[in-house]
Amino acid sequence: MEAASPSHLSLFAQHLPAVGSKIPSLTVPSEMEFVFWWVVVCALAHSVVRAEAFLVGSCIGPREAFERYLKSEDRTALNAIIVELFDGSNRNEVLEAIDEFLSTRLTVRQWHTIRPEVELYQRTHTECSPYAQILPPRFYKPLAQAVRRAEANGASQPSIKFLVDDYIDRIVLSRDFLREVVTAQHQKPAFPIVDRRDLKDLDVFSKSDPICVVYLTSGAARGSTRTVEIGRTECVMNCLNPEWAKTFLVDYFFEEVQKVRFEVYDVDSKSRNLKDHDFIGQVETSLGEIVGSPGSTKWLTLQGTGKCGSLKVVAEEADETTKEILILKCRGVKLDKKDFFGKSDPFLNIYRINDDGSRVLAHRTEFIKRTLNPKWVPFEINLRQLCFGDRTRKFRIECFDYDNDGGHDLIGTCETTCDRLVFQEDQEIPLINQKKKDKKGKRYKNSGTLVFEVARTKRYFSFLEYITGGTRLDFAVAVDFTASNGQVNDPRSLHYIGSSLNEYQMAIRAIADICAPYNPSQVFEAMGFGAIVRGTRTVNHCFPLNLSHDNFNVQGVDGLMSAYSHCQSGCQLYGPTNFSPVILKMLDKVSRFPLDGSRYQVLLIVTDGVICDFDQTVSAIITASHHPLSIIIIGVGQEDFTKMDELDSDDQLLSLNGRTASRDIVQFVPLREFLGKFGLNGAYGPTAMARLAKEVLAEVPDQVTSYMNSVNIEPKRKEQLQTPLNDPNQQPVNATHVGSPNLQYPDLARMHIASQPPTAPPVESGL
Repeated sequence: MEAASPSHLSLFAQHLPAVGSKIPSLTVPSEMEFVFWWVVVCALAHSVVRAEAFLVGSCIGPREAFERYLKSEDRTALNAIIVELFDGSNRNEVLEAIDEFLSTRLTVRQWHTIRPEVELYQRTHTECSPYAQILPPRFYKPLAQAVRRAEANGASQPSIKFLVDDYIDRIVLSRDFLREVVTAQHQKPAFPIVDRRDLKDLDVFSKSDPICVVYLTSGAARGSTRTVEIGRTECVMNCLNPEWAKTFLVDYFFEEVQKVRFEVYDVDSKSRNLKDHDFIGQVETSLGEIVGSPGSTKWLTLQGTGKCGSLKVVAEEADETTKEILILKCRGVKLDKKDFFGKSDPFLNIYRINDDGSRVLAHRTEFIKRTLNPKWVPFEINLRQLCFGDRTRKFRIECFDYDNDGGHDLIGTCETTCDRLVFQEDQEIPLINQKKKDKKGKRYKNSGTLVFEVARTKRYFSFLEYITGGTRLDFAVAVDFTASNGQVNDPRSLHYIGSSLNEYQMAIRAIADICAPYNPSQVFEAMGFGAIVRGTRTVNHCFPLNLSHDNFNVQGVDGLMSAYSHCQSGCQLYGPTNFSPVILKMLDKVSRFPLDGSRYQVLLIVTDGVICDFDQTVSAIITASHHPLSIIIIGVGQEDFTKMDELDSDDQLLSLNGRTASRDIVQFVPLREFLGKFGLNGAYGPTAMARLAKEVLAEVPDQVTSYMNSVNIEPKRKEQLQTPLNDPNQQPVNATHVGSPNLQYPDLARMHIASQPPTAPPVESGL
């Protein structure tokens, strides 16, 4: 997303107003004022912050600033508050509730720590709108982009307000939004340590009594890396090949490098101090390496003094939510006319009915203009949101006539269940307007009829299920070598290689480090475009980065980085900036993929300039949307990337010459938004890379599942996989961190280590 302009911030201040006026401005208090305020709050609230302390200007944010101090259950509770309260029109009420919730969770010291970050956030981000605190980032981003474009096109203030309200009505209250907020951390892989082999024996007269301690490192994308102990397994007595039963649950985020360390000790007493026990060995890996291994099973070799043995870790998704969706296609017949000078503009609200009789909006359709016989676009609703997963539980449908002023007129209501719709017991349902019925009495029949042409359920599969089922992510990079980058030997050039990473190297490393573990072969494609390659006389818009004649393949992330460096001396920077050739090359590749969901392609394009073959690129992307392909575009330098936002079609699918993309497969961000005032220098570099990866890769899991669901591909079960799992008896695996060892990345919340039923000697209680 582009950097925020002052006018954009001003616009959001008008149309997405602040909650109250508890702190009237963004002015940072002086040190003396802050100290006085802090002392007063301490005196009034002791260790708990008053609610008004959190509201600064127009928002609480950034959410990540305070979430680092929240326990996992508190984050879940916060999401539950949002889902329970937010109906699209009460942002102030929801923000007040968030504020009040935080006042019971964060201490004065914690608030004192994050306040400077909140102030900086509001000065440098568009996300200071209250909606940024309520919506997940991928839903807030298209709203901000749409407002920015409308303002640039000279739209009136009422028009922009309508744009915002309409987006909230159509998108925010959709199944996708509710599912993401309710289960924002639903992909929780369980990690069984199901086997251990040949542990080092440290007891003289008996075998070792091993215990495994698990650590995680989190916070890189928030700039405050820390390592914490997640938990310990039970102790298995007198055994060198233990099978532990203890489990740990961890939140899994594809877009982050999540580092995990296992330490094994021989227990000598009941002390919880690990220094009182004998250290056997340790191993560090990443969550992505475990999940991306064949069958999500990985053997790790323990490191220590001498031969320490090996550790087997298995990833399994903890199925905590209903993954069934209801697909509906319906139309209205002879609906009541509500507009005096014309026909109605009908739409549907579908509500879940709670045990106490209250209702929660589960889905809202689009409104159809000027008709009494509307046909709505087919839609999907998650059964958990609709009826708590109970197919026999009633839900309510209300039909309204849409009015621009928000005063929608009720046409009629009905109630039904998932099973009654699926089994066609309620194929046609009359809409009843109770007030009209009471007034007309026996003369009243109904206010129209809902006819359900399609009603079926479908299993929704998660990204983790596909990866665990053997789906591999192919990764390719295309690098811009046009003349606008500047000559490679000029320190001002974007391609200049010095003592630290340049912007191209940073972008490649950040994304490749995340994607690499999901391709066991570690073979990636590296391309360049916009240059004249040594030995040729014409501009090439798709050439091997390693300058090989026709071999685009490189080995591993280090191979990518080496190929990029090698290309510097082998080509003449030229132009223009054309994307379509590299996209068409990827299309040729993915069109030959097996049709079983075993492979999915991710293409990274790094560029510094304005795209020159825009229509050809749009056409190629539209074609690619029907294939297993995602495209990530990162803009480097200070160029105007306005046209790139049009490719990143979050708010409207790409279309050209009557063709429309089947799904959104492009994500674009300018790198400068993540560099901060220190640029590429200093300790901020790793944090910038982590934040960049988190932003551009967050949509990939949804893009993978949307493609698989669109072609009805189900993930394979582990027993169906053909690839043998790695075994230390065949080939020991030394686990290493993917990428530079000095990078501090991950964000891991909870871990679950599980096991097959133990066959080891009797288990003693853990430490």
